[in-house]
Amino acid sequence: MESADSRLIRQQFNRVYPVQIFSIVVVALNTFIDSIITSRLLGTEAMAAIGLFAPIATAIGVTGVLTGGVQVMCAERMGRGEPEGLRRLFTTAAAVLLCVGVAFAAMLMLWGEGVAALLGGGELLRLYMLGFAPGIVGNVLSGLFLPLLPLNNDTRLSYLSTAVMTVSNIALDLIFGAVLEMGIFGMGLATSVSYLLSAGVTLRSFLNQRNTVCLQLGKWEFSALPTAVVLGLPAIMFTLGCTVKGYALNTLLLESGGTAAVAAMSVQNTVCWILGAIPVGAAGTVGMLGGIYYGEEDRTGLLRLLRYAFGVTVALSLAVTAGLMMGASLLPSIYYPRGSEAWEMTRRMLLIFPSFLVFNGLFSMFMRIYQCQGKVRFVNVLSLSENLLIAAIAAVGIPFLGSDAAWLAFPAAEVSCIAVIGVSVFLRRGKVTFALEDWLKLEDTFGAGEDERMDLSLRSMEEVVNISEAVVDFLTARGVNSRTCMAAGLAVEEMAGNTVRHGFVDGKPHSIDVRLICRGGEVRIRLRDDCTAFDPLTYAKQFQVGEDPAKNLGIRLISRMAKEMVYLNNVGMNVLLVRL
Repeated sequence: MESADSRLIRQQFNRVYPVQIFSIVVVALNTFIDSIITSRLLGTEAMAAIGLFAPIATAIGVTGVLTGGVQVMCAERMGRGEPEGLRRLFTTAAAVLLCVGVAFAAMLMLWGEGVAALLGGGELLRLYMLGFAPGIVGNVLSGLFLPLLPLNNDTRLSYLSTAVMTVSNIALDLIFGAVLEMGIFGMGLATSVSYLLSAGVTLRSFLNQRNTVCLQLGKWEFSALPTAVVLGLPAIMFTLGCTVKGYALNTLLLESGGTAAVAAMSVQNTVCWILGAIPVGAAGTVGMLGGIYYGEEDRTGLLRLLRYAFGVTVALSLAVTAGLMMGASLLPSIYYPRGSEAWEMTRRMLLIFPSFLVFNGLFSMFMRIYQCQGKVRFVNVLSLSENLLIAAIAAVGIPFLGSDAAWLAFPAAEVSCIAVIGVSVFLRRGKVTFALEDWLKLEDTFGAGEDERMDLSLRSMEEVVNISEAVVDFLTARGVNSRTCMAAGLAVEEMAGNTVRHGFVDGKPHSIDVRLICRGGEVRIRLRDDCTAFDPLTYAKQFQVGEDPAKNLGIRLISRMAKEMVYLNNVGMNVLLVRL
């Protein structure tokens, strides 16, 4: 029978992963449609001006260094049961990003003419930047807000925010461009408004003080930002590698295959951007949930998460790869005349390139787990090397295989990076091993050992009735004093019983994952369930003083005996942490 822990992990992954994929795909399609509307309404000069804006977009994207690191730290603090520290960090990061966004906007609005000249553009680029500038604040804040919505169990808001951004951008492109004839300024303004609307939608979640991740003005933690930046550095390494790779591949393909090869590369970029949502989304999901389990020092949870994530991602990647290969003769016809040189190169690209998805998914998920552990140098080197390897392998292979070598370079580079991880595991363990636990590279001291923990899965009140005795026996055998043993037994039985009585009544299958850890003279209890959100601490506070002294007596006794009690609701799960 599947354990409660495995089932809850599966539920969490299945809740977050579709959101990640949807957000990435919609943004990619949004950009694609936006470019079509611009080219049709305003022509090639306007498209060229927007293309010259790319360095500014890249500069704004540098804020991803901070947002990526903050996401990792927020997940870990949630796992450690530190909601106040999480909120301080989030509030501080949001304030800093707001200031950065305002500074970027002011620069483009006040000195747009000089910036346009520096980038080799003219009046069209200046007008586009003028319209785009106000939305930079929404852009950078959305980068922080969207990935953290699942921690507030607001996955529906993620879908809504992304949909609002896409629909509003396309609609405003048509209104500003075709109806009001605002030109390229209108195109920039449409994008700007869509970013602000999207950020406004997500902001609702973080203004709610009952949510785990929320803004609490006046509570700052600027000292944590350098650590967040260091953790987020792989984003810069990856972007730098992508820039070098893009330039190198375009140059190599132009020299070897002419414009037809570059045209095939353009289609590959679009396909990679959209279908890359599968590995990128998986990595983002693993990074979020893995950060929580890493903060909890839950070695077993991390292993189960990775096994399930690998299975889902590989299966989905193989299905999409097979679909692309079978449709290799159809997709190129959308872009180029059938039988033309560009059509043939694109067809061959679709037969070779898609296998990249499987290997990239595995590699990306390992990178996120290492990032959670703070293995920043290793992740930085591989994040940069991944894209440089693609360029290098293409450069070596193109003289012999032509443009096919460029498409082969993608899966070859991913396999090479995975091999590097394997070598590092060998050097660490002193043996060849394919055990997932070894490849996670967790420290031997990480998490509670088998003799220090007890894991239970509860699905009914009958199972709850006997749990108190099992808890007492476990702790007594480890020399814990009788008072703490009884308190732990009462805490687990009372809290699990409340969950069954009040949370199992909706007719849906539910379970409770109970983990008890006895280490270093301290007892820690974690209860996790997938029922409706219920905060027992709120009820404990309500009945500290009341008309009925016996009401909620169990919760009140536990809250008095515990050194610390923390309730969190994240990714659709109730989590209660008790320290005795």
